[in-house]
Amino acid sequence: MIEAGIKFLESIAGDGAGSAEAPGGRFEQILSGLFTREPGTNRTTLSIPLPESLNQQRVAAAISGLANTVARAVSVGK
Repeated sequence: MIEAGIKFLESIAGDGAGSAEAPGGRFEQILSGLFTREPGTNRTTLSIPLPESLNQQRVAAAISGLANTVARAVSVGK
């Protein structure tokens, strides 16, 4: 989903995508604090601070609800 989201943003940005020129360079500086390297694999990790209202249980419940809704829609369409 993240890859698809980035591709969507890149398609909207058009020719400006991938450019580190100002103001994009400033935005890149702001985002750089969100990226780290995972020690075991050296893969890039994106850490996004969430508001206190979003906790693990709430996110899990939302994803579970979405999965159940899709499963019901698929079973009805058979």
